Amino acid sequence: MNGLKNNIRIVTLAVRASVVVACAWVMTSCFTKEELDSRGVIRLGVSAPAKLSSRAAINSVNDLSQYSGDKVGIFGLEIDRSTPVLGAWSGNLVMSDVKTSAVDADGKLHWNGTYYYPLEDTRYVEFFAYHPHAEIGTEGDNYVEMSGSDDAPTLFFTLDGSQDVMYTTPVVGNVSTAPGKLKFKHALTRLTFALDDSFGSFVGGKLNGITFQQVNTKGSMNIENGVLGAWSDKQDLKMVLSPVDIDAVSQVQKVEGDMMLQPGLSEFFITVHTSYGDISNVRITPKTDADGSPADVFAAAQSYRITLKFDKKQDIESSATVEDWQFGGYGVGVVE
Repeated sequence: MNGLKNNIRIVTLAVRASVVVACAWVMTSCFTKEELDSRGVIRLGVSAPAKLSSRAAINSVNDLSQYSGDKVGIFGLEIDRSTPVLGAWSGNLVMSDVKTSAVDADGKLHWNGTYYYPLEDTRYVEFFAYHPHAEIGTEGDNYVEMSGSDDAPTLFFTLDGSQDVMYTTPVVGNVSTAPGKLKFKHALTRLTFALDDSFGSFVGGKLNGITFQQVNTKGSMNIENGVLGAWSDKQDLKMVLSPVDIDAVSQVQKVEGDMMLQPGLSEFFITVHTSYGDISNVRITPKTDADGSPADVFAAAQSYRITLKFDKKQDIESSATVEDWQFGGYGVGVVE
C-alpha cells in the first residue's frame, strides 16, 4: 500500500428504484362483543414474523417486539361519529399517551391500567400511535407537548441515528364496531452502506466507522399526521458498527447497520474512518427518487444505499440511490 490509498472514489451502485413501503406492519381488527366485558375493554395486539437484525429501523412487528416493545405511545380520542371531526383534540382522551410495557411473542401489547370504550352507540374512539414513546411535558430531550386546543399533540425528539420515528394512520372504532386498519409509517430517511474494493486498493485494510458531520439532531412531529417541524442542534453523529475487513475484491460488502436522519435535505457530509486514515467532507447527494426520477432531496420513508468504492487513482465522488426498504413481513393484530 502507498500514499495513493488516500485517494478514494465513493460512488453508488445502481439499484432498482421502487416504491418504498410506507408501513412497517398493519393492525387489523378481529373484534367480537362476546370477547369484551360489559364496559368494552380496549385491547391491542400484533403478531411477530421472523426476527431481523436491524439496529435502527423498525422493519417488522418482530423488531417492535424484540427491541421496542416498551416504546410505543397510544392516544385514544373520544368522538361523536354522528358529527365526526377527526382530530378534535379538545375532546375526551380515553387513552392519553399510554406507554406500552411489552409485546408478547404472540403479538399481544401490554400496558399498565385498563381502558374502556364509551357505551353509547354514537360515541367512538379514534386511535393514534407513535414511536418512540415520550412523556407529556414541555422540555427535555424527548417529550410530548399537548396543545390544549384542537391541535394534535407534538412529539419533540432528539436523534442519535438509532431511533426510527413513526406515526400511524388514525382509525376509529367503538364498543360494537371494529376499527379499520392501523398502519405505521416512517417519518425519517434511512441510509445504509456497502463497500466496493474491486480495484484491490484497500485489501487488508478496515472500515472503522462512518461519521455524519453536523446533522440536525432535534426535531418535532405532529403525531396525528406525521408532519415534521423545525430542526436544530447540529452534532456529529457516528454510525455504530464493528470494524469491517475490506477483503472482498470481487463483490460488494454490505455494512451492517443504518442511520435514521432528518429528511428533506439535499446533501449529507460524512467522514469515512479507515485503517489507512480518515477521509472527511465526503458529500452525499440523492440520485433517484422511488419512481426512478431524478431526486433533489433525501425523502422521508425512503431508504438509500451508499456504496463506498475505493479507487487509488481517482478523487472522491459520491451519490446515493433509493433501494427497497425491506420489511420482514406483515403482522396482523387487533384493536378491540
